[in-house]
Amino acid sequence: MLEARRRDGGDEVERESDAFLLDPGLGPASYLTGDGRVLIDGRDWDGDAIREATDDEATTAIVVGAKKTGVAELLALLPPRPSGAVPCATCSGGRWAKVHPSADLTIVCPTCGGRGWGSLGPESA
Repeated sequence: MLEARRRDGGDEVERESDAFLLDPGLGPASYLTGDGRVLIDGRDWDGDAIREATDDEATTAIVVGAKKTGVAELLALLPPRPSGAVPCATCSGGRWAKVHPSADLTIVCPTCGGRGWGSLGPESA
């Protein structure tokens, strides 16, 4: 249905919310608005209404969007690593984790949610 909406004069979320599509998804579509909010559109996925993303969902959507669109500058929208935070033990700060050690397939790191950092180190406690 998303494709049908795009063929029929563009995406209404993009037009009505001053947004662009980050990811059409294998789930709800995600959009970044001109004022920096991330919107989740589940209408074509599970019937859920358009809503603002939680902080964790927004982080994941921006990380995925940066990869899918090729606009690495989107990552600058994420909060910076706090002083004393250590790189994520799963992704080593790379935001992506292998699905299996022998596979080339990656997903947004399930440990840090794509932030790239884990807990604060002992020096900042």
